[in-house]
Amino acid sequence: MSNLLKDLAKKADKNLRVGYESSDDVAEVGGGSYPASYLESIAVKLSHEKISSTQLEKDLLEVEIPIITRIKDNTIIFDMRTLASREFDLVLGSLKKIIKNKFV
Repeated sequence: MSNLLKDLAKKADKNLRVGYESSDDVAEVGGGSYPASYLESIAVKLSHEKISSTQLEKDLLEVEIPIITRIKDNTIIFDMRTLASREFDLVLGSLKKIIKNKFV
């Protein structure tokens, strides 16, 4: 299980109504220089029962330090190759702020 997922499980406020899980994933390596090349990774998938993945992705890009994700199967994907463990609290704090601001 990824460390981000463990942090989510420990720190997530139950009232945030966030579903999350981890899974093996593959990410496509950038465009023309490595066509059809993929890297294996671990993904943390996140969804919210009331906020669409598209809206959540947009909101994550608009926080003070933008958080880049992707969407697959209507869930937000955090690729663990792109996040350092020191950034987990930033991600969690941003998610809490976004979700609480939507329902205040």
